Amino acid sequence: MKGIVHSAHEAPRFSQDITLIDMALPPAVFLTLIVILYCLQKFYLRTSRQLRFLDLEAKSPLYTHFLETLNGLTTIRAFGWVSTFEESNIALLAESQRPYYLLYCIQRWLNLVLDIFVGALAVLLLTFAVTLSDITSPGALGVAMINLLNFNQDLASLIDSWTRMETSLGAISRLRDLENNTPQPIHNKHSNQWSFQRSLDFKQVSASYG
Repeated sequence: MKGIVHSAHEAPRFSQDITLIDMALPPAVFLTLIVILYCLQKFYLRTSRQLRFLDLEAKSPLYTHFLETLNGLTTIRAFGWVSTFEESNIALLAESQRPYYLLYCIQRWLNLVLDIFVGALAVLLLTFAVTLSDITSPGALGVAMINLLNFNQDLASLIDSWTRMETSLGAISRLRDLENNTPQPIHNKHSNQWSFQRSLDFKQVSASYG
């Protein structure tokens, strides 16, 4: 009799626990993951965007020096300034690589953080699988682990593609500002039209040869 009463009390409690696990826990975990990923991408996108802008700015003096060297190559060789321009080129090249190196470092940091994030998800998944072993199967657990490993690569590619898109949009904005702020030459609508009323008169002209 006691066993029947005990089972009668445990059955509703077990049903409520399963309901809480199925209905309340997944949205809470999903919301937590969204908040973590939002903070991560906000920090990474802001830093990566600024580093890409610095990379473009740092390469501008190098390109200018390269074009000036090509245009004045004859003069540089004539005055013996080859070694001076080589040293200047190497210095500008080293300076232009600093933002790129920092950008590479922050990309490695992003991969590390995503690996830790996915590792935490894997530990959480295995914990649920061990705790709820009665309602999980080895096949479903294997599929979940494979999808979790692919999720890391897809997430890193998504964040990197989003950063590149924002950088490209920034380049378009700068080109638009350059076009709007650059004064345009005024063209006369009659400048390209030939006037047949003009004439050339020679008066009191003498010419000789030899």
